[in-house]
Amino acid sequence: MRIATLNIWCRRGPWTDRLALIRGELRQLAPEVVALQEVIRDRDGCQAHEIAAGLDCTVAYAPAAFRQGNALLSAHPVLEQQVLALPGADRAEPRALLCVRLDTPQGELPVFVTHLAWKANESALRLEQVRFIAERVAEFAPPGGLPPVLAGDFNAGPDTPEIAHLTDSGWTDAWTCGGDGTAGFTFDRRNDYAREWNEPDQRLDYLFVRDAAGSGGPSPKNTRLAFTTPVGGVWPSDHFGVVTDLH
Repeated sequence: MRIATLNIWCRRGPWTDRLALIRGELRQLAPEVVALQEVIRDRDGCQAHEIAAGLDCTVAYAPAAFRQGNALLSAHPVLEQQVLALPGADRAEPRALLCVRLDTPQGELPVFVTHLAWKANESALRLEQVRFIAERVAEFAPPGGLPPVLAGDFNAGPDTPEIAHLTDSGWTDAWTCGGDGTAGFTFDRRNDYAREWNEPDQRLDYLFVRDAAGSGGPSPKNTRLAFTTPVGGVWPSDHFGVVTDLH
């Protein structure tokens, strides 16, 4: 099963051109599950549905802040969907966790999509948020079924306490398990849109599988970056995406 994640950068920049690039690469990659962040839904419509048009998939959406939220595109039917507010709305921009249970040929697959607090000085809040997520996953996806998948923009590098909490709690980082050996920067200054933020190269976007190592369940292989190629000076987003194959 191929799974991808991408922060689509709302409608910033030349959205119509970026939309065409995102949809074109999704057709080439043909993932069965796509996690999206910074997805606008307003009176003009929902970006997730714009992306899904013509791709024969189901859309699930979780509002978070300022008309934007998280979304999931799935080639499989959605059996259950929940939207949970993450801690911190009283201190920072509201964030949400999208919880979805998919009906796949291999069984019911729990998938979670999120986008954590973004400011550099909010590491403590992000740690609070990942602890909350881990607790909710345990409730929504108890042991016994397919190992759950957690995807999104965590706004934290792999050496931070918030990411360490997940990996120490039994979550497998798909990049370290099945990556190509590079740093895997998803916010990269070679991307013109990312360079405008004047921040260093960072790996901020992740695909996690709980208890993948040694569980006998799905394990990530051939993990790589996606949405990395500009056309005519237009990039798909200010982030690169991540895609992995679960075996």
